[in-house]
Amino acid sequence: VTLAYYPDSRQERLLKAQKLDEGADLLHMMSYDQSGGHHSTTEFGIKTADQGAAVLRPERLTLGLPFYGRRSRDGDWITYEDLVQKHDPLLADADFVSDGAGGTVGFNGVKTIGEKTKYALKKGLAGVMIWEVGQDCRLVPVTHGEDTHVRTCPSDDSSLLRAISGAVAAAGRS
Repeated sequence: VTLAYYPDSRQERLLKAQKLDEGADLLHMMSYDQSGGHHSTTEFGIKTADQGAAVLRPERLTLGLPFYGRRSRDGDWITYEDLVQKHDPLLADADFVSDGAGGTVGFNGVKTIGEKTKYALKKGLAGVMIWEVGQDCRLVPVTHGEDTHVRTCPSDDSSLLRAISGAVAAAGRS
């Protein structure tokens, strides 16, 4: 049994009162979708991990990572895959780009995803949860039936999944 919840300190207390950190296999902390373009900062991820682990069993928690960005003007979303293609080369430490209309798009770049993953592992969490994995760029072509979807990552280092894999390997976990 798994569940996802919005981390606001109230939810953690409710989950604890219902003993769901004992009964559920994983509790996914949705540490994204804050208001505006700054919807999923590293600071919010750390705060989420800390407040979750202070109340609930850390080994049952996952830290949610967004594979999309939010526009500052209207809150609309755009996939990381589209961002990395439109703004190639996208620097590894970039978490904001221009939306071309006077605003910005806030997202988690390669460096931020790696840092959040490392923090989750250091904190003793079960790991990370991705919303939504299909929004990363593709490192290799994927074929479904007769349709082939081409590689969309501008470079091998553009993939958010690769950033997670690197952070897991650096932590000595496989």
